[in-house]
Amino acid sequence: MRLTKRLRPGKLRAVRLSDHLPLRPSDDESDVMAEQFRAAQQAGGRAGGAPELLPVRLARACVAVLPVAGAAISLFHDDFRVPLGASDDAASCAERLQFTTGQGPCLEAVRQAEAVLADHEQIVECWPEYAQELFSRTPYDAVISLPLGIMGAASGALDLFLTAPPGLRRITLADATCVQARISEAFQHSRATTAAAENLSGMREPAWLHGPSARDRMHVWIAMGMVMTRFELVAADALALLRAYAYAASSTLDQLADELITGRRDLAELRL
Repeated sequence: MRLTKRLRPGKLRAVRLSDHLPLRPSDDESDVMAEQFRAAQQAGGRAGGAPELLPVRLARACVAVLPVAGAAISLFHDDFRVPLGASDDAASCAERLQFTTGQGPCLEAVRQAEAVLADHEQIVECWPEYAQELFSRTPYDAVISLPLGIMGAASGALDLFLTAPPGLRRITLADATCVQARISEAFQHSRATTAAAENLSGMREPAWLHGPSARDRMHVWIAMGMVMTRFELVAADALALLRAYAYAASSTLDQLADELITGRRDLAELRL
């Protein structure tokens, strides 16, 4: 697979594949991919069907049916990113690194509301800080990020992580967007089910909004509040300070936040 247009900072566009690869699948191809994804999702449900782990099952189903090395699903509200689930530890790390550096293809996909693909060279060119961390801490060499319809008040995104060049030569946009649609449907079905059961259980939000990854990210909110109070900063400046310190310390924002709220790191260090 090759891009017909080079990605450059500020000029990222939806991924375009070479002419001999289909941008849209035939009905038969779409049905086959949808059925494969459904089967992989159901298999994951049988292995561990807790409602809060739905995003994890969906991410793992991506890896099962697509030639990708990892997948992660996130929810965005304003500039804050909440991880919902990932296929494995490496994919979780790649998500945390985008959040820590505040840059990467996933953020661009959400801002532009269109698919973004970046290989090794383009990641280095467009997001140098993210590139340094991604390539030193994970096995990934390329990322495809696609926007997701998850909730009306917030945007979602699917990150597909690849090892280049084999992965880039095997995946098509047709398959990726078919899986993207199936994931959006799964979240919409879950929300509809939650709404139908609200009168019985009193639950107003889907369980996956309170899964392990989302709960851990809440530590960053708490740490932001601590920084805002201690240094009299607004939220955006507090987040920027935490990001800068985490990056300089070769840490992640999540790890730094956990150290601050547990007292293993003194807030005063952030102003040294």
